[in-house]
Amino acid sequence: MAEFSAAVLAMMKQRAAVVKERLASLGPRDWQPRWDISGKNAIVDPGREIVSRLLPRWDFAQKFIAGGKINPKYVDGPIFFEALEHWWDGPDGKRRREWCPQTFGDTEACPIHEAWEELRASKSADDKKAASEIRPSETFLFNALMGPGGQRAVAEGGMIDIRYLPAPGTIFLAIINIMTGGEEESFAYGDISDVREGFDIKLSRPAAQGDRWKVAVMPKATPLFVEGQKPAFAKWWERLIDLPAMVEKEMKPYEDLYRAFHGSEPPGGTQRGPVTAASESTGGNEEGTAPDNDPFGDLGGIDMPPAEAASSAPVRTSAPAPAPRRPARR
Repeated sequence: MAEFSAAVLAMMKQRAAVVKERLASLGPRDWQPRWDISGKNAIVDPGREIVSRLLPRWDFAQKFIAGGKINPKYVDGPIFFEALEHWWDGPDGKRRREWCPQTFGDTEACPIHEAWEELRASKSADDKKAASEIRPSETFLFNALMGPGGQRAVAEGGMIDIRYLPAPGTIFLAIINIMTGGEEESFAYGDISDVREGFDIKLSRPAAQGDRWKVAVMPKATPLFVEGQKPAFAKWWERLIDLPAMVEKEMKPYEDLYRAFHGSEPPGGTQRGPVTAASESTGGNEEGTAPDNDPFGDLGGIDMPPAEAASSAPVRTSAPAPAPRRPARR
């Protein structure tokens, strides 16, 4: 058997130790599964459609406190998180995607963003074309299930399969218009992610490249799940993905992004620290108002948080406020 020299062997062991330490620091859930809308793992084939259910905000459990009461300190927010990402073709011809640090503020340093700005300022047509290919793209992230009521997709182990759905601008606008009514508020469906009176949506993938996705809402409100799938939904809210925290964990440091995009080390030993913003979850521990009788009967309690107390306030149909930006690093 051929052997390595002592120097090469030591180098490989040292590098392996670094990689092992880094993988251990990432943790098992740092890379969340997603519902892809394109590519080989797309949720639906071109020209076909699929039923989906958007889920409540990632800090939904914070809405409730022990004793089955509503948390009076809970601050509600949009059910989506807006992120920026970059796409480009790697040396092997495969498409690459990375989160852009400017998701958390336009003063965050991103080497791909820097390359985009430099290329689009060029007078060269080729440079401008290259700039358009790596431009930061907005994507709106939702927690989502696939499949109609009673037939929601389950993951390995038999529990409900909760993943995040990255929605481009066209799908996002269609969803928001369904909830708000668009220019005519009387057509608003309100919060379609409501666990008791929410609405499934139908996503239709275009048959031809260049066409747009279509989004339709089911005409009748339905609960999140039915009796037959109750076991798969046990404590489902504990598996909601904290979307801002997920993006923060998956986002690579400046140096790694530079290497991935340029294929070389950043000049001058440039150093950038990691994004350090905390999750947006809110909550409190004071007792709130006792909920009304749960219309779900034995579907309530442990498998469905308690219903909110009835309110005389009108249903909000205006567009949800954008997710707050995180402070930039200094």
